[in-house]
Amino acid sequence: MCVSHGSPGQAPNLSMAAVIHLCFIWHYNLSSIVMVFLLQSAVSFRLLALNIGCRFQGIGFLRECKSQSWRFWIPYI
Repeated sequence: MCVSHGSPGQAPNLSMAAVIHLCFIWHYNLSSIVMVFLLQSAVSFRLLALNIGCRFQGIGFLRECKSQSWRFWIPYI
């Protein structure tokens, strides 16, 4: 809790606004971190599935699979 050194009438309003502002920033950052984590999990899961599919298809398709994985990675870099 921040302690503001102002007049007694304005101090609660200022500190309440600061607390609400900090809570909003913290919640926004937390949701952004969660979204980035979920996005990275989805990307890694899809690449894992792509790699497993490439191994099942055989070594002849390895070049095509590498180009597919690069095409998939480019939008997320």
